[in-house]
Amino acid sequence: MRCIGITGGIASGKSAVAKLFRYRNIPVFDADVVARHGYDNVDWTFLHRFDSEINCKQGVDRAVLRALIARHPIILDMLAEQLHPYVWRQWQHFKSAHQRRGTGVIAAEVPLLLECGWQNAYDAVWVAHAPQWLRIQRVFTRHTMNEATLRAILERQYRDHERCSLADVIIPTAHGKANMASHVWYYLGKKG
Repeated sequence: MRCIGITGGIASGKSAVAKLFRYRNIPVFDADVVARHGYDNVDWTFLHRFDSEINCKQGVDRAVLRALIARHPIILDMLAEQLHPYVWRQWQHFKSAHQRRGTGVIAAEVPLLLECGWQNAYDAVWVAHAPQWLRIQRVFTRHTMNEATLRAILERQYRDHERCSLADVIIPTAHGKANMASHVWYYLGKKG
């Protein structure tokens, strides 16, 4: 079974690339969706170090969490310590299930694939790439994120040149969907 890891910076087009895989009926593991499910298992009491008034009993409101992250970017690292092992276990379950079914190709959309050191879990790492200025523009067009939160996220992600230097395949996403799709179909055909 061929395993392809799809990664890239924030708003780089990872989900658009993953959508093309799904279009070809290739199963895609979505690490962000899995991580959101993992929020139910997070021990949120660590947030009391940053805001003693926060109510952690029923989880944490995402808007409140974003505001805390903007003021205390270290929260991202503390949250990752709890979520990443959960995401990794879920990926292993996904992969095993598809191995048992005899699936030929699977993919995983993992924003921090390289930062977590998970690149060796895949036969190929595909990086969705767009210039940072365009990614920032996409963030402010699509997301309700303030500049401080975006800065905190960007500081924890590899720079474009680092990410691209570790890629087996680079999919440009700045030149339209048709251009991006032609690259995806080409590299899927090459077994890259």
